[in-house]
Amino acid sequence: MKKKPRKGFCAICGLECELTFEHIPPRAAFNDKPSRMYSMENILEKTKDSKQIPKSFEGLHYSDRQKGYGDYLLCAKCNNMTGHLYAPAYINFNNSILKLIADNYDDYMKASGLQLNARIEPLNFAKQVLSMFCCSYPKIKEQYPIIQKLILDKNTSIQGDNCPFQLLMFLLTPDSIPGSTGPIALLMDDGRIDAKFEIDFPPLGFQIYESKTNNNAMDITPFLSFKYNETADINSLLPIYKKDTILPVKTLEALR
Repeated sequence: MKKKPRKGFCAICGLECELTFEHIPPRAAFNDKPSRMYSMENILEKTKDSKQIPKSFEGLHYSDRQKGYGDYLLCAKCNNMTGHLYAPAYINFNNSILKLIADNYDDYMKASGLQLNARIEPLNFAKQVLSMFCCSYPKIKEQYPIIQKLILDKNTSIQGDNCPFQLLMFLLTPDSIPGSTGPIALLMDDGRIDAKFEIDFPPLGFQIYESKTNNNAMDITPFLSFKYNETADINSLLPIYKKDTILPVKTLEALR
């Protein structure tokens, strides 16, 4: 039986159209196995009933995704565009990270971070990450219109000081649970209320903060200042976080 078309609004361009399946992260980044997607509405309902945020997925409603983690989120044009322009940089970097982990597996299992030395296309990679945030939180492009512009125009870049958010990256432990958390309101040390968005897809996780934070994750906001297809050698310490609940990640030091 022919499946009924999925109608809706594209998470990137906003066009009302027939939606196509978007893998988050790209399918070639080892996101091709069946997965479960949990309902945020069900999580909120459980929170209302118990007066507490649930710390596990037990008893929560989910839907099976046989194609891998993702959903019908993008118009065909945006799906093809991101897959052609940005996904290859993410896939290549993801493979570099997997090799880094394989070469330093003992440290990966017990250290708080790994030293990264890799050649990358920073802008291409960062734009794929932003497209993943758009797919996880379509309204983020309304909060930060520059995100939509960055994705839709491959040549658009932005200097770090002019960026209205901070983009962070970290490693995840192998037993971390993939998914997304947020947006979450955070009380900062100086008394400000900040908003945080987070997506976690082992071995990599990402966060967007509304303003600069002292979080020890790697700040990749400067990636957005490069030119399209420009390459750079990245040398930095990537901290290792763990996500074993529906709550945001924790550093390994915080878990010890």
